[in-house]
Amino acid sequence: ITELAEKIRKVGFENVTQCLVRHICFQPKYFSICRTLQKVNDRVIFHFHFECLRDTRNYILNYYDAVLQKQTMTEEVVNGINIASLIRKMEEINWQEVFRSENVNSTITDEKKIWAEAEAIEQIINEFSELEAGGGAELASSLKLKYWAGTPYQEYTGLSISSKVKSEISQRFFIQDEGIISSDEAYRFLQNQWMERELQNKKKSQRRADENVLEENEGGKLAGRMLGKRKKRRNVSRDTK
Repeated sequence: ITELAEKIRKVGFENVTQCLVRHICFQPKYFSICRTLQKVNDRVIFHFHFECLRDTRNYILNYYDAVLQKQTMTEEVVNGINIASLIRKMEEINWQEVFRSENVNSTITDEKKIWAEAEAIEQIINEFSELEAGGGAELASSLKLKYWAGTPYQEYTGLSISSKVKSEISQRFFIQDEGIISSDEAYRFLQNQWMERELQNKKKSQRRADENVLEENEGGKLAGRMLGKRKKRRNVSRDTK
């Protein structure tokens, strides 16, 4: 556990020992822990994947997945759902604590809070359903990953970090003893990948626009030739008469 914690520290995250202890004491075959890095308007989610070796029963950390989430401008209303309002509702809930609220000694005040929070979550789920039904599935996936990645709710819903959304890009980094890629290095790599992807998308858009203009021009020339042939036929018919 100390060795694993030290590897994660070299990536850039402290205080993971307690989290590792809580997972490893259950002796799972596999497990993962999540940490986030905020960079101005960007957010990077790191998923560290652990595996238990059959022969030694020791745990190893072979790699981590880094997901860069870019802040995107969203439409104000999609299928009747106010996106800004939906985001505010999600930010008001501590998703890490939602499934840790079981307390046999909870007071009436605690119960009222739980009921109110449950109603708020149910409303969010309903709005996601409306959003997905109205052509906003990609936006819904982006918001789910932003607020649920690395939480128990991600496992509960089966939400995969491999879900493809335009505002995200991910990369797997393997961990070797002789060289561990830090969180800042991973962020810079993802930034470069993002910029390259945006450049390629711009080139594709420009190419499609050029092709459309060419098709319109060719269509106009063809229509002109057809019109000329019709006029010529009419003139020939009149001369014959």
